[in-house]
Amino acid sequence: MKISKEENVVILDSRSDFRFNRKHLKGAIHLDFTDFTQENLLELIPDPNTKILIYCYNNFNGDPIDFASESYTEK
Repeated sequence: MKISKEENVVILDSRSDFRFNRKHLKGAIHLDFTDFTQENLLELIPDPNTKILIYCYNNFNGDPIDFASESYTEK
């Protein structure tokens, strides 16, 4: 993704510790979604002008184990 290579941009992986440790995008920083607080974000990303690209479970296709897409089928 072109924007991820720009200056003052971080990729934030909000999946569980287990999933992050198994596989993640190169250079991504990790903060489990359940740990999102202002204090935790400020510690990881102190510059308020930083662009944050967040990814979670449903942003990837083709890896059903580590990047499982959530879907709903009505029966």
